[in-house]
Amino acid sequence: MRPLRLLLIEDNQFDAELTLRALRSADFDLDYCRVETEADLVAALDREIDIVLSDYCLPQLNGLRALEIVKESRPDVPFIIISGTIGEETAVDAIKKGATDYLLKDRLARLGSAVHHALEQSRLTLERRRIESKLRWRTTFFEAMVNSSLDGLLVVQTDGKKILQNARFNELMGIPRHIIDDPDDKVQLAYVTGRMKDPQSFSARVAFLYSHPAEISRDIVELVDGTILDRHTEPVRNAEGEIYGRVWVFRDVTEDRRHEIEMAATLAREQDMLRAAQAGNRAKNEFLAVISHEIRTPMNSILGFSDLLAGMPELPSNCLDHVKTISSSAECLLRILDDVLDFSRSEAGEMKVEKTFFSPCEIMQDVHTFLLPLAEEKQLTFNLDIEAPVPQQVWNDAGRLRQVLINLVRNAIKFTSVGSITLGVRSGADQEKPWIEYSIRDTGIGVAPEKQSLIFEPFTQADYSTSRLHGGTGLGLAISRRLVELMAGTLTLESASGKGSIFRVRFPIENAPPTADHPAETFEDKELDEAFASEHPLSILLVEDDLVNLKLMRMILRKLGYNPFVAHDGVDAVKIYSEQHLDCILMDLQMPRKDGLQATSEIRCLEKTSPGHHRTFISALTANIVDEIRQQCFEAGMDAYLNKPVRRTLLANTLAMAWSHTHAPSRSGGPQP
Repeated sequence: MRPLRLLLIEDNQFDAELTLRALRSADFDLDYCRVETEADLVAALDREIDIVLSDYCLPQLNGLRALEIVKESRPDVPFIIISGTIGEETAVDAIKKGATDYLLKDRLARLGSAVHHALEQSRLTLERRRIESKLRWRTTFFEAMVNSSLDGLLVVQTDGKKILQNARFNELMGIPRHIIDDPDDKVQLAYVTGRMKDPQSFSARVAFLYSHPAEISRDIVELVDGTILDRHTEPVRNAEGEIYGRVWVFRDVTEDRRHEIEMAATLAREQDMLRAAQAGNRAKNEFLAVISHEIRTPMNSILGFSDLLAGMPELPSNCLDHVKTISSSAECLLRILDDVLDFSRSEAGEMKVEKTFFSPCEIMQDVHTFLLPLAEEKQLTFNLDIEAPVPQQVWNDAGRLRQVLINLVRNAIKFTSVGSITLGVRSGADQEKPWIEYSIRDTGIGVAPEKQSLIFEPFTQADYSTSRLHGGTGLGLAISRRLVELMAGTLTLESASGKGSIFRVRFPIENAPPTADHPAETFEDKELDEAFASEHPLSILLVEDDLVNLKLMRMILRKLGYNPFVAHDGVDAVKIYSEQHLDCILMDLQMPRKDGLQATSEIRCLEKTSPGHHRTFISALTANIVDEIRQQCFEAGMDAYLNKPVRRTLLANTLAMAWSHTHAPSRSGGPQP
């Protein structure tokens, strides 16, 4: 413990020694300085001092003057007067002027306790002043914070008597100055209540909260001028949890609420427009689906009977040319319909890819076989160019790829008058990522560089004269690019005006999922005759309500060696199924009395409830090519899906699948899209 720093004002050496001895006997370790004159006192006050002990009567200085000097420069230092002659009245006067205590020299025994008491009082005084200073500092900042708040603040006692309210509260409530200054808080409450749009609810809520001091509340109140306030209130507690009062916070949310209302109204309009757009899109899709169905149904007959007529050996050559013209024109009309439907799906984001294994070279051969007659009509050479090595099989959408290549080769034939078209394929790798690329080269009119980007836009060709000269909808290349992108590939063009074109279709070679099936058996027209039925024996039911299509399908099936049962609607189909042993049902969808989906569902139920019935292979046979209908077919229990116009090769593939199904009873016979 450090020594007591003492300033002793005493002219008598003997009295000074007595004073020091009394302090030491009270266990004080002293660091002292003794002075006798005013000048010495002033000089000594430059030192660090804990306490001053002063005689009252000195030759050159009295105690009251010494007290005055000390208090001027060191007001917090305790000052005790020690005298042998001071009277009570003088002592009281000294206390009033700032002395801490006074003692008679003949009673120095209590000096120690008097000094201890004086030092403790000084410490407490300094601590109180420190706390008061800190409190003033905090209060200043608190008041500044409260008054600068963007929220209106009101703090009240538990009985509702206000403690403080900030300027923002007065501004929000529009409280005039004379009400703010009124000591009666009920006057302000009445004024604020009168400013409310619903004063009764406001008063009831305030009364409830004052009667439930621990309640926390948040709600919205509206003023008569339209101002909307977010009101929050909760109790004010001390550290022990005792409730002192309640704080109210009012925030102006008028603009926020108006913005929310406007946003809600706007959203209701993004939603109305969306519903209208969706309704319009549904109406468009339904219209296209109906148009597609109505066109494909007679088109099935036109193409089917043209195909049968062209195969008659006794047909005169000039008639054969007419038949080919009919088929070509029908195919052209069907392509336009398919382009429009594909573009509609693309715009709606509904185009999909269905990946399977397929042979890249067989795809090329299919396209070559299909379009070679068109090239020969224009006396063009149509070449295949396979740059080895090419994978035997790849995993992607064979149907979409075939569609793209047919579009591109047909375009090449259309825009080439003299020379050749070459369909090529090669494979490679970039940074260890394998790819396969098809190229279509022609010696046609070419495309100027500045117009190359235009030809991939829908309904656009290089120029108007091109459209007039060569025809077309301008959708083929736009659809082709979108299909290639769906296959994770790219479609690019290299060309110059008058120098031909090269279209390149490149897509990555992907690994197939472990459960992927390998490609089904495929057939060519030249392989299809009456021997097909002997190699793939089946008991077939043909369900078709259109008499022309029924006649056509029966003739095609008979050409393949089958003699099918016939039903004109779903009711007859279920009846015949229950009476005959059937391996395969070719089921139309849109029929009177009972459609194909209902008939299929009933047949699948009969199979489950009748132990004698095996699972019959059922394929849809429809002019409806909407994806939703296709999915519904599989959900109803169908195994395959044939679109009209039905090509003999695709029908043969489906019948081969049905034959495999009947000869593999352990298989589930699930959907084969």
